[in-house]
Amino acid sequence: MILERLFPKETPRYAKVRESSAFLAPLLSWHPEGWISGWLMVLAGANVGFENADRFIYWDMSTFSIPLLIFVLAGGLLMNMVRKFPVFPQTANSAKGIVFFAAAGFLLFLAGTAPFGFDIRYLTAGLPYLGYFLATWLIHSIEISTVAGKKTVPPKSEQAGVLVSALVLLSISCLVGFGQDDPIISTVSAIYIPFILVTLIFPAHVRHVQRARIYGIFIPAMFLSVRFPWILIPLAVVFYGVRKISYLQTGDIYPSFRVDLDDPETE
Repeated sequence: MILERLFPKETPRYAKVRESSAFLAPLLSWHPEGWISGWLMVLAGANVGFENADRFIYWDMSTFSIPLLIFVLAGGLLMNMVRKFPVFPQTANSAKGIVFFAAAGFLLFLAGTAPFGFDIRYLTAGLPYLGYFLATWLIHSIEISTVAGKKTVPPKSEQAGVLVSALVLLSISCLVGFGQDDPIISTVSAIYIPFILVTLIFPAHVRHVQRARIYGIFIPAMFLSVRFPWILIPLAVVFYGVRKISYLQTGDIYPSFRVDLDDPETE
């Protein structure tokens, strides 16, 4: 990142710019990077609505509407509430967490279909999307902790149940999406499956979990932007804005596509 070169940490320049940008620090407490999953789930519902009307609508800015934008923003705020209030499950690593995230995800999906009116077909069309996002939330439940200054993940025996469950959900999403003639979710699931397989087959390493987390969000974001190109604007603002604020205030580059390569792999 260019800010790293212009303002290296532990330099007077960095200290000065950190102090001058301190007013932006409260934004990090809102976890804006977490809004993206809510946005994508709402767009998944809208995608089904548009696809039902015209399967071949791509790169069309007419998919933008004020009602849909309101639902998208509300979806992001809902996911933020999960982080802000500990009463809600924070991860999908328990039965309660899975039920909560499944309910929240399906509610967001239905919100995306709302501008198109009610259609029973939307309920069945939403199942593969729900399966995909449940798989990504399961991957995010694998804890990445820091020990002696290095990031680490649980041993493979503790990850296996989560990874196998995610793999099953993705396989079902891919097959059901293919059966429903939905090119978005079937392709997204198929592309994401190798990231889970690598994490499952190779020795436990933080970089595998980091990649699975990152691309679990990045892949559907890019595919949904084919039908909703306007979403690239808020995605870019959040991604690049938050990582710059995060670097200037904490010294960490987050969110990021970087992975940790230094830690030794463990069985």
